[in-house]
Amino acid sequence: MQLQADSCRKGTQMADRYAFGIDVGGTTIKHGLFDAEKEELVESWEIPTRTEDNGRYILEDIAASVKAKMEEKKLDVKDVAYRYDGSFAGFLCCVFESFTQREIPSVIAAPEAAQLVLFEMRDIPTETEKARRVATGLKRLGMTVYERVAVGFLSCAEEKDLILLRFIRLCFAQGGQAAQMLGHTQVAQAFALERAVNNEICRMIELLRFEEKDGMLGAQIHPQNRVLPMLRSHFCSRLPDDDFLIYDATHKEALLRRNGQVQFLRMERYEASAEPEELAWQTLWKRFFKALTIEERRNERLQTQHVPLRYRQDMPEMRKDVLQT
Repeated sequence: MQLQADSCRKGTQMADRYAFGIDVGGTTIKHGLFDAEKEELVESWEIPTRTEDNGRYILEDIAASVKAKMEEKKLDVKDVAYRYDGSFAGFLCCVFESFTQREIPSVIAAPEAAQLVLFEMRDIPTETEKARRVATGLKRLGMTVYERVAVGFLSCAEEKDLILLRFIRLCFAQGGQAAQMLGHTQVAQAFALERAVNNEICRMIELLRFEEKDGMLGAQIHPQNRVLPMLRSHFCSRLPDDDFLIYDATHKEALLRRNGQVQFLRMERYEASAEPEELAWQTLWKRFFKALTIEERRNERLQTQHVPLRYRQDMPEMRKDVLQT
């Protein structure tokens, strides 16, 4: 865990020189303070591992131990971490705060993210007017910039918020054309977020399987990223007269369209259809899928590239629980 402050902050040269190493064991948590400049261990120590309540105190104990050592060694780290509500508007307010304070935080954390933060934690409230101003500024830079930020925000990659913040600051500094500078690290990282989300959206559109359930269409998916907002327009236009529900089992969220109204819901689980007619159609679909298969040309490796294993659990033709009769 490297203690580094962004270059836009001053007075942190002392912190840039040191790094902490953490080794979490079942009995003790070992710590090491390293001098990165001299490439040597300065000091090592241990604290007991509190495993009660599924280890909920481990991160707190590590943070307290490291902070105590920083105070003892007079390591002055003048940096800050942002905490927001996890919404896109909330993230735009973090961007507003960054520009207002002329700083880049070390961490931007949503409430559900368990983070080991050694710096001042600042809560950033979501304010509609601030979010609107940032969104308007991004659109003025061009829709390429705005869409890269909006789509990239749906990624669940680590530090995606900081990646997008640095990309935004670069674009405001150099103009919308900065989005095309893929040789620049910050641009390349933001582009990678956008591409990963878009690629998964394409796969979801191709591989999502609806079933008849309780008088409407239902489907379950296991995406890596939060793709439901991007699936909304596609399926609402493709199924204009149907009610449907798409459940994201990874993030416990659902997209529900009923009576022409669309909403996003929190859901704990999805019960697959047990209606005899639906199960019969699934069996027929699997039989059709098998009939098209040419065993002599079966290529499992190529099939896995096009249909990754994580998606097959939601596809009747790939599931073994759909009987062949």
